[in-house]
Amino acid sequence: MQGGPTTVVRVSFCCISFVGDSPSRTSSRKTLSFRTISMHRPRIDRSSIPSPRHLREQARRRAPGWSAGAVVIACAAALALIGTPDGAVAQTPAAVTGRQLQLSLPAQPLAATIDALARQAGVGIGLDADLAAGKTAPALQGSMTLGQALERALAGSGLTAAASGSGVSIRRGNAPVATLEAVTVTAGAELLQAELPAPYAGGQVARGARVGLLGNLDFMDTPFSQTSYTAELMENQQAQMIADVLVGDPSVRDSGRKFGQASNAFFIRGLPFATFDASFNGLRGVFPGYRQPVEALERVEVLKGPNALLTGMGTSIAGDVNLVPKRATNEPLTRLSAGYMSDGEYTAHLDAGRRFGQDQAWGVRVNGVYRDGDTPVDQQSGRLGMGSAALDYRGDRLRVSLDLLHQNAKLKNVSPYSFVFATPDIPRPPESDSATLLGGKADHKESTAALRAEYDFSESVSGYVAAGYLKSRSDVAALSITDVMPDGSYVGAITTDAYGVNNTNVQMGVHADFATGPVQHRLAFTADRYHQRALARESGRNSGVGPSIPGSIYEPLPGVWPDVPTWGDWVRSGSTDRKSVGIADTLSFSDDRLRLILGVRKQYVEQEGQARGGMVHYKDDALTPMVGVVVRPWHDVSLYANYVEGLLQGSTVRDATSPDDGMMFPPFKTRQYELGVKKDFGDFATTVSLFQIAQPTQVIDPVTRRYSQDGEQRNRGVEWSVFGKVTPHVSVLGGLSYVRAELTRTAGGVNEGNQAAGVPKLQANLGLEWNLPALPELTLSARAIRTGAAYLDAANTQRAGGWTRYDVGARYATRIAGKDVTLRANVENVFDKDYWIAVNGGAALSAPRTFLLSASFDF
Repeated sequence: MQGGPTTVVRVSFCCISFVGDSPSRTSSRKTLSFRTISMHRPRIDRSSIPSPRHLREQARRRAPGWSAGAVVIACAAALALIGTPDGAVAQTPAAVTGRQLQLSLPAQPLAATIDALARQAGVGIGLDADLAAGKTAPALQGSMTLGQALERALAGSGLTAAASGSGVSIRRGNAPVATLEAVTVTAGAELLQAELPAPYAGGQVARGARVGLLGNLDFMDTPFSQTSYTAELMENQQAQMIADVLVGDPSVRDSGRKFGQASNAFFIRGLPFATFDASFNGLRGVFPGYRQPVEALERVEVLKGPNALLTGMGTSIAGDVNLVPKRATNEPLTRLSAGYMSDGEYTAHLDAGRRFGQDQAWGVRVNGVYRDGDTPVDQQSGRLGMGSAALDYRGDRLRVSLDLLHQNAKLKNVSPYSFVFATPDIPRPPESDSATLLGGKADHKESTAALRAEYDFSESVSGYVAAGYLKSRSDVAALSITDVMPDGSYVGAITTDAYGVNNTNVQMGVHADFATGPVQHRLAFTADRYHQRALARESGRNSGVGPSIPGSIYEPLPGVWPDVPTWGDWVRSGSTDRKSVGIADTLSFSDDRLRLILGVRKQYVEQEGQARGGMVHYKDDALTPMVGVVVRPWHDVSLYANYVEGLLQGSTVRDATSPDDGMMFPPFKTRQYELGVKKDFGDFATTVSLFQIAQPTQVIDPVTRRYSQDGEQRNRGVEWSVFGKVTPHVSVLGGLSYVRAELTRTAGGVNEGNQAAGVPKLQANLGLEWNLPALPELTLSARAIRTGAAYLDAANTQRAGGWTRYDVGARYATRIAGKDVTLRANVENVFDKDYWIAVNGGAALSAPRTFLLSASFDF
């Protein structure tokens, strides 16, 4: 874009409102005198020009108490025509502040930074010289939107930026906004399904996330606990898979070894979550479940607690992890990154995106990753290739996206998933970089396709359809270690685990906005169908293929391994079919100060699986309601409560000593009660919540050997989280979680009142980033992760001690040969601490100290 002159502007506003069928015209002239405005005369990017329908939609959503069919049109024609070519149309506030910029600005006086932003973005930014006097702005480096850049530049200054017409004005934080007489049209009043919530101050998390069938919601308007991690955080932490992103969440813990069998599982609020249950752009079960790659993702969104109404039934009830794919931005992107991980793994990553066509309606974003070399575990090596393509079309009413992804991951000399101990005397952990048995292998091939289309039928009604598919094949040969003695000796067995799935998920839904008197309604309806075809090798899975192997956890041993091609062809081992319909209504009262969400979902499930004597079949249905309340006594305080149920697919009894062997249990429900408060200080926010989750468990009568779902585990806990910028140069991300996971109903009262296995009572995280004022291109980071002691068995006789891990990092943003370059260095487990990670029934070994280096170049 070409630069333009700085000018002083006097602006007139007019507003015409139409209510029902009786038009009335009011005119109000407001004169705003901007003492300093940087005005640019850019070539118009028509992809960001709003249609009148979009203006009407945002206006209608802000106006309280309208009747159905009321329309308000806000006009700012004078401002739209100043400094633009003939025929240019005013842009929406979201289009103005959402412009993507590539910045390399040093720390300097605030006025200089605002002037630079205005020239690069090509918009007018109004700033009173008296307000800017004596204020400085921090360095701005890298890719960000104009809104994000302004938020960071103004952090700690007491000033805020507000989009107005096709420009931006800066005012004091407590200054009233000039409003039109009929209605104020502001950005972000409601988040459309197709829009991503903006990043919060600090850039590590976003302001909101997708909340199932309710769509995207700001965190202050959500009666749940949720966190949305950004691509910026993933890049700065040099994350390779989802586990690396969630390690900073105090309510989430990885339940396996990072360099284990190339798969991950988590605990959320003390309940297990399987990676195959993650959602991909709202579609559950269609994203790779092994070594889940993050390079193709824009967000990792975590919704904590049961949520059957919001996302439907799955194989986990702990919460939902929604993975949001990257999209092409308005600005062309070509980014090449090279990375290194100790002890010799190298990574190359290409991230490129373009928009094209009329109004830049079409977009394509591709990511390619190749990773190969030795991991921090002795004599272990891995290789991963991943490619993805994201295509999208954004029209006035229609939005379509297609996401394709394929990965091939291999790991040699894999570590056991966990160790099972023979006595209450738990041996000290071996060195975390040691291998247990040489020769194991893991081979994963996975492909994903997801299609989504959204259409606005009118200003108040929109609909969507989506479909996704996952093909996953996994062959693992590893050592199963049980009965580990206090001296570390064991007798293990080589086992194979061949597992494959073909998953299909189809959704459709409608959102409709209307009013009944003074009450605003946002009705959401959805219907979906999920089908899984489970596969296994002809030779079986989880089968012992070799003699017992005596050894010690402190001394690695060579093994004799089966040849994977001899495992046989893939054959069908079972199937699952889940269908559901759900409806929810968000009722808004008193200008959105009170929101009540009521909903219910009807779930149908049909399952078939292998058992003794052949295939067994099961069919059932269940109803799951939800109630949520959000109260906003002040604009920066949110009080919320919810009652929500989770629905988990019933398990199959696999016990040859029981007469119930092969029996399938019906789906069982969990019930959550939660209360919380959220406070948004502008640059940083904090949340506190109290929750109780009651989950049925499977128990066995020790005399009759009959199984039932009469047991119960009750998790009561408190969570506290904080995120954002505590000073203009320091960002924070962390919190703590305390969970009492109690066995409240057990067989014969045995173990009743004990802490559930694998669930520590205390978890705490604290991460800090410091942008050095004297050297603004440099940012230092540090993080502490604390996990308390936890029991390994229901009898509470085996106990793994608590542990604390420390990580540090640094990044330096600069320009080389006119190109933006970012250098990053991270060290995980700085003090190379060895510890056990408690899981249900055993313990996994910690990851060793790991060095990560990378350099990213924008061309």
